[in-house]
Amino acid sequence: SSAQITPGIRPEFLFFRGNKTKIGRGASPLRAPETTWDQTGPTPLFKGQVNLILAGSVFLTARTGYVGNGFTFDPQGGLDTSGYRDAGRVRHGSFYYYTTDRPDWSTLADANWVRGAHEVTFGGSWRKTRDDETQIYPGNGVDSLHSADFATTRNIQAFIWRPFFASSETVNQNLYIGDTIKAGRLTTQLALRYDRAYASMLESPQSPNAGFPDLLPAITAPAQSKMIDLSLWSPRIGATLALDDTGRTLLRASYGMFGSQLGSGTVQGFSAASLAYLLYSATDRNGNNVADPGELDELVTWAGVDPENPASGVNFNRVDPDLKSPRTHELVFGLDRELAPNLGISAAVTWRRFNDLIWSGVDLTT
Repeated sequence: SSAQITPGIRPEFLFFRGNKTKIGRGASPLRAPETTWDQTGPTPLFKGQVNLILAGSVFLTARTGYVGNGFTFDPQGGLDTSGYRDAGRVRHGSFYYYTTDRPDWSTLADANWVRGAHEVTFGGSWRKTRDDETQIYPGNGVDSLHSADFATTRNIQAFIWRPFFASSETVNQNLYIGDTIKAGRLTTQLALRYDRAYASMLESPQSPNAGFPDLLPAITAPAQSKMIDLSLWSPRIGATLALDDTGRTLLRASYGMFGSQLGSGTVQGFSAASLAYLLYSATDRNGNNVADPGELDELVTWAGVDPENPASGVNFNRVDPDLKSPRTHELVFGLDRELAPNLGISAAVTWRRFNDLIWSGVDLTT
């Protein structure tokens, strides 16, 4: 909806709600129907905007919005039934539950000021995104994988998972100013932009494993503020030259530097409570196809947990103190020619270079 309150004030409002549903997601010859997911994901969207004309030469647009991103994978077998994979590698019983909530708040303002040969643009934005992730293995919290000779040996690989929850928050903000200057056949664009982005972990409690709470007890990952904090100044310059008095042939060139926004889940790999499991060899002594208490044999390996001190959070990932904001350098050279009214051709050559990409690696020196 929109309204023209005065010649210089025009507000607008938008509401939209979408939902993606899929019944039986993941179905395959290796996934029995009860191990497939029912996916849902209602997504409400709110947007408010106002257009203003100030002093006759300043045009301002201000916007604010909210998007309730999120979706859920709910196993058809439910959360009370333990899942397992048989000797033929087919899953039965149930499968893991996953849900994520990713709300997104944003506010933006853009303005134009026209004076003589100058058209000045300026503005900025603020965006906060949150990412809550939950993953739970149903029943006794064990993913039981049957050996190839299970029918005779009853041997199982038992992945004992701790229910996982991580909550993170990221803020991206920027300010910019630019000027377009017309002088005869030459039009020049100059601009400068400043970006800052920081990401934090929020307190993330982890529930104990349902069947083996002594092996994987409850823990809480503490909040960690601004684990990643990046900033970048980005210059932009461009020029367009009319090669004739009619302006039918234009030669243009531009250079710009562009930063990347920081994703809301980037820091979750550094949480003190990471996705954790213990892998045991086990024997299905009661014949119910899953590994139960009293059926574990030997600890084989583990991840995300110290088996000697499972009540402590473990994560060896670290943020490089020299981490820089990812950036893209771009050069564009182009030629435009009007052949006839409403008919023209355009050609351009673009060169890009990416620097300081965020990536994960292994430190082999420790």
